[in-house]
Amino acid sequence: MDPPFIGSIVPREMSFLAKKELFPIPIVNLFLFVSKSIAIDRQGFSRMALKEMIQKLKEGRGLMLFPEGTRTKTGELGKPKLGVGMCAIMADVPVVPCYIEGSFRAKPFLTKTTIHFLPMFNPKEIEAPTKKLHYLLVSERIIYDIGKLQKKQMALHREAKYNS
Repeated sequence: MDPPFIGSIVPREMSFLAKKELFPIPIVNLFLFVSKSIAIDRQGFSRMALKEMIQKLKEGRGLMLFPEGTRTKTGELGKPKLGVGMCAIMADVPVVPCYIEGSFRAKPFLTKTTIHFLPMFNPKEIEAPTKKLHYLLVSERIIYDIGKLQKKQMALHREAKYNS
């Protein structure tokens, strides 16, 4: 549900990554086609998908990537993959981390969902001795920023429940 939420509020054209298994599904494939989504095989690295992501970014499209490579059922953040950092660095584009609060619930349309855009950062600001470490540090920075906001929001919700 996250790509349609983001796509509906961001004023610029967005592309998304989607597991290749979603493309044959009716209605879902229409959204994927219209949003110029990129099919990925989650079993391994795809140089072709990376080239396509970089091309979309160079065309001026936004690209929504999940740093963990997948959704979680609990809403807790997972371990970041190198691909997000690699894509941002190779395309030479800034990153805008985004936290979607509440979308992990089973019935997202029946519960409140809030989208938080965090401050943009330039991956070049992060220094590393190797490319691979640079990719990882950029991906970890995204997860760190999102996690920091997630913890803050959870604390605010606990406080609101306690005070009510």
